Amino acid sequence: MSAKNIPSSVPVCSSIDEKNEEYQEAQNEQRPFLAVVDDDDLPGWQAIYVMDTTGEGRENWYYLTDEGVEMVEKHRSSSENHLEHDSWTANCSDIRGELHGLAKGDAEYLADKFAEVVWDEDYWKKVTLREVFQGNY
Repeated sequence: MSAKNIPSSVPVCSSIDEKNEEYQEAQNEQRPFLAVVDDDDLPGWQAIYVMDTTGEGRENWYYLTDEGVEMVEKHRSSSENHLEHDSWTANCSDIRGELHGLAKGDAEYLADKFAEVVWDEDYWKKVTLREVFQGNY
């Protein structure tokens, strides 16, 4: 996998359609999806990453290493104090991480912190399709 397809900055999506377009582009380029999203159904802005887009059409997928998960989770948890009312949290994993309910600037900051890990191949581990489907990775 080569980082040549990694965008120069985290996309900011003001609609679900824009998010879906960015997700499809990441999938087509077989790179992690990462974006700042304004979802009308949820409070505030969201910073999100998804690693599943790295493996479409490939023999292997790439997920975050344990060290990478630890780093993105640290960034996510430190951003929780900026959440808007009625927001919720969930831990980051090797496949996906997100935080809803942020002001746009806070979501952009968190997404940039996610990008330092998610777009760095040093924090990726190769996972075979067999391991993914059997849950053995």
